[in-house]
Amino acid sequence: MTVFRLRPAVRSFAAAATVLLAAGCSRPATGTLGRVLPPASSAAAAPLSAPAGSHNLQRKIGQATRVADAETGHDLLDLTVTKIAVDPPCATHWQPDHGDHVLLVDLTVRTLDISNGYAPGIRDLLDLTSFQTRGPDGVVDEVSVSPCHLPVSELSPEYESDHTYSGELQIEVEDPAGALVLVPRVPGATGWEWPYGSG
Repeated sequence: MTVFRLRPAVRSFAAAATVLLAAGCSRPATGTLGRVLPPASSAAAAPLSAPAGSHNLQRKIGQATRVADAETGHDLLDLTVTKIAVDPPCATHWQPDHGDHVLLVDLTVRTLDISNGYAPGIRDLLDLTSFQTRGPDGVVDEVSVSPCHLPVSELSPEYESDHTYSGELQIEVEDPAGALVLVPRVPGATGWEWPYGSG
């Protein structure tokens, strides 16, 4: 279980997305966050087994990531990427440009207590602009909305405490295999990477 710390959205966006990470092999016990990792720039961060040049944590499909308040340690939600389909058939005659590919990403968000103004920060965290891909060559690319028009179920734009939300992202990418990257939109923030494709 990875703990991602998010500040309440009532502060500025930069403060809202400031992150620290804590890691553990299983869900932390109530009231504990596990061991706090050093800043991403520290040499001690190397054991995270991230690709060269990346400070992101490697996640498996189906592995939950805990999101918590950066100041209080208050647990907010569990985020799980449950499936990444590569190049599913489009619902229209549109096809990606030569060399481009479509990813259909299934996400589950299980909120805990988010009653103190955290919901907008969650929405910002899961915005499409927070996602990137890392190809087999290590190059990171921005993603874009795919015009494939798959019959997707979008994530909720609004979040309440103690609810489970499932949804899909439909994105266009350059590589048919690599890693889907989620990094908060703050310079130097640490995020996560999920493998996709056969590479």
